[in-house]
Amino acid sequence: MEKIRDKRTRMNFFIIANNPKYNKHDYVQKKYRKQDKVVRINAIPKTCKEILKGKTDYHCLRKCKNNFSKGQLIKDRGTKTLGLVGYSLKQWSTQWSVDLNRYNPVIELNNIQKKITERKVSTGFGVVYYFSNQYPNSTVYLVGFTFKGFAGHNWSAERKWCYEKENIVII
Repeated sequence: MEKIRDKRTRMNFFIIANNPKYNKHDYVQKKYRKQDKVVRINAIPKTCKEILKGKTDYHCLRKCKNNFSKGQLIKDRGTKTLGLVGYSLKQWSTQWSVDLNRYNPVIELNNIQKKITERKVSTGFGVVYYFSNQYPNSTVYLVGFTFKGFAGHNWSAERKWCYEKENIVII
């Protein structure tokens, strides 16, 4: 009986990919509970904002020219918790005098790449890897992930890792 109570109160994470063709909004809404957290990545298309009615607990931004100019955030994302994802974040933060303590989480992709594949890992995978390992007793729901895109990523290795991880559910 105690295990059931623990399971019901456990916080889960919904990581929303920026897939404008994703159409299982109702299914995601049925899985979501009030104590769960929603993680969004980079710029969010209008159709993706509709998933869970725009709720955002973590907004993870990539260290790139779309989100930052010379280390300065281009646009306020309107969320309390901004995360930062990228390669060589310490070097970048030193170059542009960026306070990494301002971001939570800070996800260094170099470290993840070395563990998974020789090719660069995607931003979405970096976020999934972080939350799955940081919260091993929570379920991490991947919403709208296609494991397709930039040819420089090893999509099959990323997909395989997610399917083999016990606390990840792809919806």
